[in-house]
Amino acid sequence: MPKNNKEASKEDTKESKSKSINKEESERSVRLIFYLVLGIAVGTILVYFIFSVFFSNIALFSNTFKYKSLPFTKENNMGLTIYHYTYTYQIDNGQTIKNNILLRKDPRKNNVPVEGKITFEGERKIYSTINTTGLLNCSSILRDSSYIPYFLVNNLFVVVIGSVDEAEAQASNVTHITCEKYPNDKVIFIQEGNETKITRKGNCFILSVANCELLEASEKFEVQAIIDAKEQAGLLK
Repeated sequence: MPKNNKEASKEDTKESKSKSINKEESERSVRLIFYLVLGIAVGTILVYFIFSVFFSNIALFSNTFKYKSLPFTKENNMGLTIYHYTYTYQIDNGQTIKNNILLRKDPRKNNVPVEGKITFEGERKIYSTINTTGLLNCSSILRDSSYIPYFLVNNLFVVVIGSVDEAEAQASNVTHITCEKYPNDKVIFIQEGNETKITRKGNCFILSVANCELLEASEKFEVQAIIDAKEQAGLLK
């Protein structure tokens, strides 16, 4: 019995859907094969690159290394790579203090330039401030700006944190701090800059930060301060 137009139309629709499904499955298979081949190729290149770098510069992948005589250990803490350095010093009563530095950046790769020595000449009070203009868009500004004061407190310095803006300092009841206001005291002044670098001008340490590289500048300050202190004491080997 001949099929009516309605039945014929239904069969045509089914056939069309079937062809469409087969076409999608075929395209999906092609994409999967493409991604698989691409993955293998990328994986092969990545493995080759890793082994090439590893054998050409094996020291960078060692768990222990020295950076300017400071022995560091590369550690994994909850999936986060940490560069750990331990040092000791004696205070006036002869007691030995042990401190740890935990860096998130490899000190060998931290190329922040330092102009001048980061040394302290017996003073115990240090002023620290940050000009947040241009830096407020940095997501980790609060965390990264706290590293240097924390480092100094751990080394038994008294850190006075204040504002670079006088009106803001008065309104917030904090110390107004600029390098010019305390020329005879050590001042740490953080500001935005065209280049990330550390510059010493008199007793003022200026950390210029570009591209939100405050972490790099802060960690460089800590490491260089220890290196310069050891050199000053004749302990750098």
